Amino acid sequence: MAKKLLYLIVISFILIQCSYKDDKYKVGQVWNYKTRQNEVNSSLTIVSINNDKKEGVIIGVHLSNIKFSRIGNFDEVNINFLPFSKSALDKSLTTIKEYTEELPDFKTEYDSWKHTDDTSINKCFRSSVIQVLDSIEIKVGKL
Repeated sequence: MAKKLLYLIVISFILIQCSYKDDKYKVGQVWNYKTRQNEVNSSLTIVSINNDKKEGVIIGVHLSNIKFSRIGNFDEVNINFLPFSKSALDKSLTTIKEYTEELPDFKTEYDSWKHTDDTSINKCFRSSVIQVLDSIEIKVGKL
């Protein structure tokens, strides 16, 4: 009987750790966020929510209308998938703009990220969206 009880407690703990329940973030939400000065028309769509045993809750986002002007691209582009920690989004998001059932195309980038086996890298960004976009722009500009 004690073994069964211990087994049930362990299974319950695993199920609790693997599930994500939060009323704040849901797949399909389109958010306004703290944008860079030249990206006031940009928005962020939540496209995935995962729970990682090392990283915790990882929220995948699609960013629309991004301008990388420092690298000579003045056109607006979309970034199909970037993974963020919940705390990074808490620092970045401002208001919900709308809800959509039609998610933007993110599957190729998501699948590539999901199947990365390199344990030496972090699986998500912990910095604000602005900081991540600035870093991407600087690194791409050096290529």
